[in-house]
Amino acid sequence: MKNLTHKTFTNKTDKKIGLSDSYRIVSIGEAIQPLLDSGYDVLSTTISKVRNPERDGLQKHLVRLARVEDIVDYRGARTKSHFPTINVVNAHDGSAALRVEFGVFRMVCANGLWAGSAFESHRLAHRGLKLQEKVNALIPAIAASQDMVMQRVARLQQYRPSDAEIDFLACTAFAAKDLFSFNSLSKYAIEHVLHFISRSTFRIEDNSDDLWTIFNRLQELTVRGSKGFKLPSVNQKTELIQSRAWRPINSIDRSRAVNQTLWEAAEYVLEGKVA
Repeated sequence: MKNLTHKTFTNKTDKKIGLSDSYRIVSIGEAIQPLLDSGYDVLSTTISKVRNPERDGLQKHLVRLARVEDIVDYRGARTKSHFPTINVVNAHDGSAALRVEFGVFRMVCANGLWAGSAFESHRLAHRGLKLQEKVNALIPAIAASQDMVMQRVARLQQYRPSDAEIDFLACTAFAAKDLFSFNSLSKYAIEHVLHFISRSTFRIEDNSDDLWTIFNRLQELTVRGSKGFKLPSVNQKTELIQSRAWRPINSIDRSRAVNQTLWEAAEYVLEGKVA
């Protein structure tokens, strides 16, 4: 996994398609080295697909890091149910700055989450020559943000949402996944979808009624798809109702957006704002 992180995006540093002379290719290995030196390690990597072979090696990529002791525990003893992660997103085609954001990894489903946008993220432009110094300077703020994320998770675990609040979360998940169908289906069909997705469980550990577990169930269903379960949806071209399984979300940006939308909905519930 480390070889993928360090080598995949360092072999085309002379390739700048349509970019200015001031743009600097920043390898993900170079960017995360200060974090590796500070006790973090690579947990997982995701690389966007490209249609144009000329852009292969320049596309957006995501590296999730966690503290070494958390990864060792995940692969061995598994004494924790979840732990904080650093989500580093980068690209070499000028489409995005290097971003350092935060998330949580839930062990039971090996699922990586994105925390809501309320938690401070850090953007580092592909200019200048002191990237590692900049990342080093961020480490205290990164540690503080991770602590804040875990404190919020603890609050979500303690909260038992009402049926109305669960329906609100399910509506948010449905709209985030398939907004066209959400706006087009009848009230009865929408209620059928909400009933299914709000109560679907994948494993025994998903049976808890706390807000954190319900949020995780909805996030996993929305991002990973409904697998063998088919739900009503509306074809955008024909506007006919059909029954199909929800497909997984493979886009880094869309997965991040859906994750953050659901996290913020859970925060909204936690603050008692659902009537």
